[in-house]
Formats: sequence, structure tokens, C-alpha cells
Amino acid sequence: MNGYLTTSEPWKLHETARDRAGTILNVALRCVDDLKVMLTPFLPFSSQKLHEYLGYDGVIAPQPEFRTRREPDGSTHDVLTGDYGVAPAWAPTALPAGRKLREPHPLFKKLDPSVVDQEVERMEERGAK
Repeated sequence: MNGYLTTSEPWKLHETARDRAGTILNVALRCVDDLKVMLTPFLPFSSQKLHEYLGYDGVIAPQPEFRTRREPDGSTHDVLTGDYGVAPAWAPTALPAGRKLREPHPLFKKLDPSVVDQEVERMEERGAK
């Protein structure tokens, strides 16, 4: 999509071909809208934020949550789960042309490289055990 926007340059067409610029931006936003739906199972919280930035109300799908489960032997463990049988169902959306978007904010926090190094070190230590 970055390639599409880079070659189409809608920011240059704004003055001379406003309709074309609008079409390019609409196509790009429709791609973001579709990717949001496809990534919901893997990035549920970020996809939900993006859903709201694109002007939607409600949820794409119920958000996952940690629950403690008790086994028949009495042991317990935490699981990541949710109520996925309730509406609204995870489904494609149809971003209409002309929709007013909400003010966006960053979806992800940029990590300092030292945090990445610490995580890799921690994972290596766990793998050695």
C-alpha cells in the first residue's frame, strides 16, 4: 500500500485532480480497513483501535481476556480466551466513501533497542533451562 500511495502521490493531486486524490485515499483506507479485519485475531486490541479511528462504533469481535481454569485434578492455569460465540461476529466491514475519520493516534509504541536486546536475552535464558 505504501508503494501505491508513493506512486499515486495523492497529496500532489489535491489541487489539480481532487476526485482522483479522493479515490486514491479511499482505496488506501479500504485496504487498511480490510487488513484491520484480517489481523483482528492476531492484534485484537490494535485492530479495535484502528476500527474506531476509521469511524466505526462497536467492536470487531469480543476482546480476548485471561481466565483461570481449574482442571479435574484441582490444578489451575491461566488461559487466553473470550466469548466468541456472541454478536457482533468477526466479519468484513464496508468503509463508505466520505466517512468522517476520528483523530488517529499511534497504534504501537516504538521500543528502545535495549528493550529488544533484553527480551532476546531473556528468551535465550528460558530456552537454555
